[in-house]
Amino acid sequence: WRNSADGILDKYETYSRDKFLNEGMAMPSIQGEALITLQELESFCEDRPMMSPDNVPMEEIRGQAIIAAVDWAYNILTEAASHTIIGIAKVENDHIKMLYMKRFSGPYYEGLKGPDIVLDEIKGLVTAFGVDWLFADHRIGNKENTRLKQRIGKRLVEVEYSTGSHPVTWKQDTKRYSIPKTESLDRLFNQLRAGRFTFPNVDESTEFLTDILNVYTHYNDDFTRRTYERKGGASDDFLDLCNYTLIAAIEFFDEKMPWLGKYSYKD
Repeated sequence: WRNSADGILDKYETYSRDKFLNEGMAMPSIQGEALITLQELESFCEDRPMMSPDNVPMEEIRGQAIIAAVDWAYNILTEAASHTIIGIAKVENDHIKMLYMKRFSGPYYEGLKGPDIVLDEIKGLVTAFGVDWLFADHRIGNKENTRLKQRIGKRLVEVEYSTGSHPVTWKQDTKRYSIPKTESLDRLFNQLRAGRFTFPNVDESTEFLTDILNVYTHYNDDFTRRTYERKGGASDDFLDLCNYTLIAAIEFFDEKMPWLGKYSYKD
């Protein structure tokens, strides 16, 4: 264990994490390794079109658990709403079925009236799909969340990522959920790989699924902590939507998801 030439503890204390795993323990350690492949994600796409908000089958949503998630984004040059994204899903007995996804991008949404157009469209989607709960990020969306809540009421719930290890927690003082980012994304990737999410056909879903590929794990030697990082200039918005959707499903509809078992955040 202790030897200036090849002591395992000596190497553990002096080598970087990756060098220690590679040279000290003969174990592979690859920074930024793909967490899931596009081929895997596309295998969860079903032979069905994305559901149209203008023609939502009532038998598909009536009496069902319907969840929406929103991730806000802004164009820093125009200060207008841009690339905000929404996903709407149904909680099934053995998986979460993504019904609809949209990224609010392009000139139509980037003008001065863009933020109001986005808010009005989201309100229309919530009504069309009979959404029970809408989870939205607080970080840069605080102002828009306040305005959206005026349109859809208490169905909007704010969420906020946090560091450290703790359960998903409702913060009574701030009126929002605190989500441990690393732990929750660990859970999400486990559920994705297990096929617990299904999506519309490949042609309509791939542009969203590629967001998931833009995230990788990174180990910080200084703080001995693993985190999730995003590739520079790439979007990870749809990954967050899936995470918010899973958390909303667990918090409000876990009795409809026996497949979660011991993975429930409430355990």
